[in-house]
Amino acid sequence: MNLAPGKLNVNLMATQWKVRATEVTPQRTAVIVIAILLGVVGGFALRIPLLAIMALGFFSPILFEYFAGKKCEVSDVGATAGFSTITWDRVKSVKVEENAVQLSPFESESRLDATRGVRLVFDANVDREGVMEIIRSHLGKDVRFLGG
Repeated sequence: MNLAPGKLNVNLMATQWKVRATEVTPQRTAVIVIAILLGVVGGFALRIPLLAIMALGFFSPILFEYFAGKKCEVSDVGATAGFSTITWDRVKSVKVEENAVQLSPFESESRLDATRGVRLVFDANVDREGVMEIIRSHLGKDVRFLGG
């Protein structure tokens, strides 16, 4: 196989996995179904079918990620979870939790971590130590590790 120079994109230190929220937190399924039903039934009860359609439209991205799963990836460039991406040079702190790692652009814990950072969730099929090794290898010495 003859490849032109610069066309080969080999990422030796990358790993990706998919986590389904229904497997990690099955108790949330009932809450989501009730919220959808309340929105749809409420729209029809008020005789505003457009409200019911808007409720379904509002919940559709949440439902898609919840039931289809969230793709997580750690590569040489950065980390991605769903639609959130952060590059390694932007990571200022890492919060290690029981079944997740929060990569944050802030030096200490912040309420904005959920929207500005990336939360990598692990399930039983993910090599957690391998992922943490990749994360540590790409971070600088000035990055703070929070939690256990």
